[in-house]
Amino acid sequence: MTWSAGESEPYRTYPPDTVFSRKVFISRLLPETEPAKLGRSFQAFGLVRVVKNAGDRHAYVILESDACVKLLLWRCSRTESGEYLFRIANRKIRVIPWALRDIEWGRENTSPRINTIFVWPLHEQTTAELLKIIMEEQFGPVRFVRIDTDNYEYPNGSGRVQFVSRESYCAAINVKILKMLTMEYECDLELEPFFESDVLCSRCRRAISSAICRHYLCLQYFCGPCFEIHQDEQPGLLDLHQPCGHP
Repeated sequence: MTWSAGESEPYRTYPPDTVFSRKVFISRLLPETEPAKLGRSFQAFGLVRVVKNAGDRHAYVILESDACVKLLLWRCSRTESGEYLFRIANRKIRVIPWALRDIEWGRENTSPRINTIFVWPLHEQTTAELLKIIMEEQFGPVRFVRIDTDNYEYPNGSGRVQFVSRESYCAAINVKILKMLTMEYECDLELEPFFESDVLCSRCRRAISSAICRHYLCLQYFCGPCFEIHQDEQPGLLDLHQPCGHP
């Protein structure tokens, strides 16, 4: 199954009260750009650290505060499509901020287990609202979306989606893989039942569960020994009754 964005991406606007992550994505670098040189270019904006692997055309800069990020964006030029560009020597690089408002969409049900899937690997430009649009178009109404983040409140590559109905939830986990295509990037998203920690095993009712059976007619929580028993009771169907355990 494939989801494709339109030919033109929406122009991103940020109200004055927007709060940004201190971690900023920088792209369109030359592969030979050294972290030290990149760091000097951002020193005036309260640079704390540069994260860049050798040969990569992208990097992350960690700034001191949200105010520092806003100052950086103010110093950037902006294209007709909404991109922020910052000049280093004779080259324009792209600056991509992350707004904290993009972490969540909607309101979660009382229990995160209800009709919720775990989604990964997410591209770091995927907002909660965009993920909601994708899942709703493919599977049906969505109640809540959360993008998982690191210590800087920056996306770490995963998230969860809670559907309104069990039908939509089961449809999503049956698909397993959803290809996501945009003008900027593409990725294969894995869709799995969301595993909630500290849930008692549904079989022995004593041990804490370590996995959930991903078959849409099962979806029960099991400890390790009980999951082995559960699989032994499904002769010929082991490929359907597989464990997953993303917290």
